[in-house]
Amino acid sequence: IHTGDFDECEVHQHRLKQYFVVRIAPDRTGDEISGAILTIIDLSHLETRHREVRMLSSIVQSSDDAIIGRDRENRIVTWNAAAEELFGYSAKEAIGQDVSLIVPEDQEAAYCQTLRLLQKGGHLDHFDSVRRTKAGDLINVSVRLSPIYDEEHRVIGMSTIERDISRQCEVIEKLAASERKFQDFYHQSPDMYCSVDASTGAVVDCNERMCEQLGLHRNE
Repeated sequence: IHTGDFDECEVHQHRLKQYFVVRIAPDRTGDEISGAILTIIDLSHLETRHREVRMLSSIVQSSDDAIIGRDRENRIVTWNAAAEELFGYSAKEAIGQDVSLIVPEDQEAAYCQTLRLLQKGGHLDHFDSVRRTKAGDLINVSVRLSPIYDEEHRVIGMSTIERDISRQCEVIEKLAASERKFQDFYHQSPDMYCSVDASTGAVVDCNERMCEQLGLHRNE
């Protein structure tokens, strides 16, 4: 105080969850310092918001799903660790880039249409799509897009949660291929085959060979 300078410090009351900024400055009367002016600013509400933001950031970064934030110009603004692993781009490489970085060319028109819908306040449940990795591989993903609002409820960006479902799609395709093979064998076999409802004993399906042998059409 006697030097004429002011000082400022932070005071945290962890037990009471209070946060203050304390400023002390000299009180001058003419050229003389006659005392001190103490200013205490309560910023507890900001500290609470900061804790909430830090917790949310931790949840996003530790998520197993790729979480991507983008602004209204479709530039990537956040890119979590799971997005790095899934798409192969580091956060440094992705942030600031257009989202077309990971959208295949044949998907861009549909993606832009979806964004326009959300920017008008719409909402979409999960849907499946395709993304392109840094290595150029195409992967199947389950996507959830949600608008990001400011305090006046204006859309200022988009949040995307994307999950790799390539393995599930591969299993589904293998099951479909197996079913096609079975149906080909069933209908083209030289032996007679039919399917019977176990509860009624009624024939619900039969192959062409059985129809030929019985002289009946399948719908009979």
